[in-house]
Amino acid sequence: VLILSEQADMARQAFAFNLLGPLSLGFAVFAVSRAPLARITFEDGLFVSMLPILSVMGIVALGYFQGTVLFQAVSSSNKTASGGFAPNQVSNALSYGSVCFFSLYLLGKKWASQKWVFLVLFVLSSVLAILTLSRGGVLNLGGFLLMIALFRIVGAKHRLRFALLLAGLAYLYVAVLLPSLDTYSKGALERRYEDKKTTHREQLAEQEYEAFKGSPFLGVGPGGAMKYHSLNDYAIDEGVMSHTEYSRLLAEHGSFGIAAFLFLLLT
Repeated sequence: VLILSEQADMARQAFAFNLLGPLSLGFAVFAVSRAPLARITFEDGLFVSMLPILSVMGIVALGYFQGTVLFQAVSSSNKTASGGFAPNQVSNALSYGSVCFFSLYLLGKKWASQKWVFLVLFVLSSVLAILTLSRGGVLNLGGFLLMIALFRIVGAKHRLRFALLLAGLAYLYVAVLLPSLDTYSKGALERRYEDKKTTHREQLAEQEYEAFKGSPFLGVGPGGAMKYHSLNDYAIDEGVMSHTEYSRLLAEHGSFGIAAFLFLLLT
């Protein structure tokens, strides 16, 4: 009975860890996908979304005030510059905050007289994301800025004003902020972005493709990719998690993972 109880508890934990988040997001998307969305409601949603990011910014910034942030001589992401949490997740959270701040600066008619505050928060959050030395979130933010630039410059009425804003931000980052941040980090920032290593992502993706080929219809199941890594002769580390969502979808969900990706892409 004790063994069955322990197995049931392990199964519950595995379900909660691997499926609860995606299921919650799926039900939320299904519930609101057909609901009309007024612009003011969208702005309110962005505003509410940014509030938890302000907390993350405060936690990360506290490390700088307390002097606990250390920049190592090696090229790697920096946990001490991430509030003690995983740099990849913190970098992506801060970059998402930057997206909210920049969007509110562009769209926020409700806070028109305070729009400059959102621009300052955009710069601060992006600086904190850069200093985590985790490249994923920063690259995601760069992709967002590229896409919004294409839409705004091609279709917006005030394209010249937006082009001048982008030019001003580009100068601020390239000429002032990035050199200063590299000096502050004792060269760690430059070393990190000169490092072309994928942090084992390529090897993990190859393993997950092998797992998909072994079970192409149903996959190895939620959480199975991590076990597959640890069981392989050439596993990087025992119990290492996937670093690429697309290959994880293939490995763990098989053809259903492909269907989910195509549904996301086409809708």
